[in-house]
Amino acid sequence: MAFHPNGGYRIVKLRDEAVVEIEAKEHSEPIVERLSTPSEANWRQFWDEIDRLRLWDWRKEYVTPHILDGTDWSLLIRHERQIRISGCNGFPLRDSKIRHFDGSDLEKFENSLNRLLGATSPAD
Repeated sequence: MAFHPNGGYRIVKLRDEAVVEIEAKEHSEPIVERLSTPSEANWRQFWDEIDRLRLWDWRKEYVTPHILDGTDWSLLIRHERQIRISGCNGFPLRDSKIRHFDGSDLEKFENSLNRLLGATSPAD
């Protein structure tokens, strides 16, 4: 998964049983590399959330035209199947009143990913 909606970039890769997260903010800040080993229960919780978000049904591209400065993002997931999604100032939304990253399904995905990466023991 490669993703970072707020500048810079974030790459998350599975390496053996562990998850490696590499993050770099824009403007040449140092690269941060983190390693975590989510439990089987944490993985199940993450994939359940992916299914709840209906991520596999998201469009390939989300673009809001006529905005010259904004947010570009991309997401590639390989797990039993593969999906590649990207956007430029546009985000997957189930609530048509939301027009930005905050509150979008993409933000919910990022929150799920953050929970997975921060989790090292089974969820309660």
